[in-house]
Amino acid sequence: MDTEQQRRSLRLLEHHLLAYLLRCARVQADLDLTEAASRWGQTRERLEAVEAGTDPPDWWDVRSLLAVYGLSFPAFSDEYDRRLAVAGTPLPNLSLQ
Repeated sequence: MDTEQQRRSLRLLEHHLLAYLLRCARVQADLDLTEAASRWGQTRERLEAVEAGTDPPDWWDVRSLLAVYGLSFPAFSDEYDRRLAVAGTPLPNLSLQ
């Protein structure tokens, strides 16, 4: 895999991780898509796209969503960084020779 492909792969991983964690945060806040989107001031379709990873939010959007969910941005950011570090770790050599 060349360097450009690696960068694209990492960006995709970052988008999917962010989408996943935002969905988890919404569920933890016990909000359905409609209620969360309304409190966020966006459409349900936009929030669905954010959570699907097809409409990556900027960090201002993330901060706004976390405020809706009653969560700390620094804590969320730390969790994101921790999970991204683990996800980006190469697999060990699993050969059984």
